[in-house]
Amino acid sequence: MTFQIDAPERLIDASERLIDASERLIDASERLIDTSDRLIDASERLIDASERLIDAAERLIDATERLIDASQRLIDVSEGLIDASEGLIDASQRLIDVSEGLIDALERLIDAQ
Repeated sequence: MTFQIDAPERLIDASERLIDASERLIDASERLIDTSDRLIDASERLIDASERLIDAAERLIDATERLIDASQRLIDVSEGLIDASEGLIDASQRLIDVSEGLIDALERLIDAQ
């Protein structure tokens, strides 16, 4: 007979332990959900930051390409200036040659008088 009397009490104790365990599982699940929510928020912030970094990198690439283009134009202008300077040097040398020829001719005229 004791078995029959103890059985309901044991069932009640087991049920209470199951209820306690279920409540602990519910609490743990809620903490996991909160942690998951925080991880999702952190992931979204990380994605936003990554997108901003990508945008900044694209702007940097564009600026670098513009600088390269400007540098190439400066090189082209510099080459043109070098060519023009070489032409001026050649023209100056011809003027010197003509001037020397005139001086020689004037000296011959002076000597001939």
